[in-house]
Amino acid sequence: MKFPFWRGEGIRGELRITGRRLDGATGLLTAEVPDGYGETGFQATGLVFASEGCWEVTASAGDGTLTFITQAVIVPSTEG
Repeated sequence: MKFPFWRGEGIRGELRITGRRLDGATGLLTAEVPDGYGETGFQATGLVFASEGCWEVTASAGDGTLTFITQAVIVPSTEG
């Protein structure tokens, strides 16, 4: 899943992302954080969830941390 992050005012540094499933045992979240966005402002990422379920995601840069909970689901393809 493509996911945007913004480092707020005064937050500088490399973005680090971790995640874990809360409602069952499975592998960990894989985060793709591409180079080229610098240490401030917008940062594009890709989050790859190991399975469907309820996930806790934590992102940090410098002194800033954001944690959120999300439900990962597989959406059936509409292509025939």
